[in-house]
Amino acid sequence: MDSSTIGIAVSTVNELRPALQPAWLSALLLALRRHTERRAGLRHARQTLNSLSHLDARTLRDIGLDASEVASVSLELAGLIEATRWRAWV
Repeated sequence: MDSSTIGIAVSTVNELRPALQPAWLSALLLALRRHTERRAGLRHARQTLNSLSHLDARTLRDIGLDASEVASVSLELAGLIEATRWRAWV
């Protein structure tokens, strides 16, 4: 059974599907997506923090960081806080 026998293209049905969801379901799905993205960001920040914390002061200085900046740099790189320093991260 192809889309010509139904009378409506399958792509049209897929485009209409979000509009057919109740508002509360759309809000719930959005909240779940944001929660998942935030947890992924926190996981990335924690991994970065662990990696940078194992470096000695000289190595941190070589990459342009101070030990006091490690936590904020980790959060900035994960996109959880606004970047407050001007750096060229490659």
